[in-house]
Amino acid sequence: MPNDLALTLASVGIDINLDEDDLIVAIKDAIAQRRGYCTEPELGEIRYSLELLYPERQVFPGRTPVIAWAWCLVYLMGAAGQIGVGAYIH
Repeated sequence: MPNDLALTLASVGIDINLDEDDLIVAIKDAIAQRRGYCTEPELGEIRYSLELLYPERQVFPGRTPVIAWAWCLVYLMGAAGQIGVGAYIH
């Protein structure tokens, strides 16, 4: 997992050292807390992808299912102002 992605997950309390199944559960829980709803990842020719269905349709690719789930969470965190410029405005 890329360092920036791992650090973002750790910033919301997700232990990135969990085994893959537990890590996916933790990421799914964090997505649900942000009112996100997704399809399960599907394996394409060279990568996995999942689709965020709510609040806005987006597709997130990844080398592994964990990375696809993690990018979906990062997107929702950005939309909620939890990361990026909006996160630092008081």
